[in-house]
Amino acid sequence: MKKLLFIIIGLYITLSGCHSAEKKLIIAFSKTADTSNYIKWIKKAAPEAICVNLYGKSFQQIDSILNLSNALVLTGGEDVHPYYFGKGSDTSICEINPYRDTLEFYLIKSATRQNLPIMAVCRGEQIFNVFNGGSLIIDIPRDKHSNTVHQCKDYKNCYHKIKIDESSQLYQICGNSVGSVNTNHHQAVDHLSEQLKPVAWSEDGIIEAYEWKYPNGKPLLIAVQWHPERLEENNPFGSNLAKFLLNNIIQKDLNKK
Repeated sequence: MKKLLFIIIGLYITLSGCHSAEKKLIIAFSKTADTSNYIKWIKKAAPEAICVNLYGKSFQQIDSILNLSNALVLTGGEDVHPYYFGKGSDTSICEINPYRDTLEFYLIKSATRQNLPIMAVCRGEQIFNVFNGGSLIIDIPRDKHSNTVHQCKDYKNCYHKIKIDESSQLYQICGNSVGSVNTNHHQAVDHLSEQLKPVAWSEDGIIEAYEWKYPNGKPLLIAVQWHPERLEENNPFGSNLAKFLLNNIIQKDLNKK
């Protein structure tokens, strides 16, 4: 309890330390480091943003921090345990972190209950689909015939083309229906949750992004398989996503006034 109190007090001190007349912009991350590309990506769009890493926090701490936050970012990382989508015996080629699965299921539940905007990236996109009843391709090279490369040894220079539904929110954000994104994953969405709709695909038909099928009354959701935080500044599928997320938060606050 003392540890929780210190964390919450520390966060309040941080929030009241500058720009006291303004509402603070707080972005919570499921897992990140202080110098990560995710934080650089957010701070490039909003230098004043306070970024909080939730990894290692208790559920009680998470609820308190999310209550102060403006959005949740589910970041990339290990594979989601196949147990959660009915393939629990197929783990031989999976890199699994059971704690992280438990953490992020709780984060999604807590964030949606609090109506927080959610940005889901790579693993984040995958686990959000699983949380809502969807499933994953466990290993693309093994389970799907494809000429599209989704993972390279040199992950910093690995790209493929995507196409985007022009009626989607993603198209409005990025302004392009085709383009090139980075890629570094051996898993992907298989069966998409009935609550979601696909809005972007790689050339082999694998889902690269999705949105709410029925968004009314739901928080903002941006879910992409690629890593927008690693893309070049002039790539419309990178910085535009962070800017849209932050502008949505600002507009939401203005509408409350």
